Amino acid sequence: MLLLAGCDPGEREARPFTGRWESRGFGLYLDIHGGDVDIYEHTAVHCYPVAAGSARGISDVFSREGERLVLRDGSRVIEFEEIATVPERCVAPLDASPSSVFGITVASVAEHLLPAPGTAWLAEAEAIGSTLAAGATPAETHDALVAALSLLSDPEVRLAAGSGGVVPSWPAPPDLATALTARWEAVWAGRALVGEAAPGVAYVGFLRLVVEGADDQRALAAALDGALVGADAVVIDLRAASGGIEEAALQVATRFVPTERVVATLLARQGDGVVDAGDLTVTPRATGTFAGRVVVLVGAATSGAGELLARVLAELPGVTVVGEPSSGSPREPLVRALPNGWSVGIPNLQVIGPDGSEWVGTPLIPDVIVATTADDLEAGQDPGLEAALAEIGD
Repeated sequence: MLLLAGCDPGEREARPFTGRWESRGFGLYLDIHGGDVDIYEHTAVHCYPVAAGSARGISDVFSREGERLVLRDGSRVIEFEEIATVPERCVAPLDASPSSVFGITVASVAEHLLPAPGTAWLAEAEAIGSTLAAGATPAETHDALVAALSLLSDPEVRLAAGSGGVVPSWPAPPDLATALTARWEAVWAGRALVGEAAPGVAYVGFLRLVVEGADDQRALAAALDGALVGADAVVIDLRAASGGIEEAALQVATRFVPTERVVATLLARQGDGVVDAGDLTVTPRATGTFAGRVVVLVGAATSGAGELLARVLAELPGVTVVGEPSSGSPREPLVRALPNGWSVGIPNLQVIGPDGSEWVGTPLIPDVIVATTADDLEAGQDPGLEAALAEIGD
């Protein structure tokens, strides 16, 4: 929706969507008026304007379906219901004090995290927040937030200290990611690693599955296709892949699926229940499907888009999964802006596999269990990769 900002006026195009709207789940208000649109994020304790601009191009992503307004952005679907007005608090000055930032974070988690965190977490978080003094430093505020968010034990809950930061300030990248970066040549803006694991066996490792515009997509495509050309087999290393977005995971998967298919269904948190948030679909590339053997490496740090990709590939015939159980959090976080310029990522989705199984909270169990540590890699050994090559050789 942020793509709507900064374009030329589109009053005629926006006319069918004019009004005030509240999302089902996702904590969003829209105010579409004239040729402009204002976007707000909200919880029970705050309302924050996050974007405003021309509505030109709005019909590319929005449609009217009965009494509802529907946003389709890639595979994500968000439904909006019309409301009389956007609350007055949405245009009031926002308190950026440490206690306010902490309270908005806690409210955002309480309203959006799936599964819901429960009253015990709320009590513990509020106890941590009560220790913040009015003049708390940013470092003290950050430490309090990390202490509260750590209690959730979800690898896709993230805190970015600073506006627009790409790399989250918490949690820190896993040691294995650092070791893999040192071992292989970094490409694709430092988020992907490519090489040759053995003669005729390509290696493609991901740290974060992210695409940021057409240039980034081309860089990803070049890295992948360059690794796969002429290879008889490929090892896709997702042991350090945490974070990222669904679009990037699905883009990688297009090279391996033989036919178009729905690979998962998304449900979003709304109150104590869930609402439909769309299907994830993968269509094979026109250039054809990779015909060689595929082995996927996963581990405890595999989460977010990395785990989604692992699960999509694991469903394909002839794919072997090697390593340790994944985190059980294969979803992209909902990013909430905080009034001090920070942001928090909150996993608000349930991901349902094609067989109806729930992927969130259920780790992906490898076909072959093998543990690898950063110490192994520093010693010049990689038990997981060795096991993957053994599978290819069998």
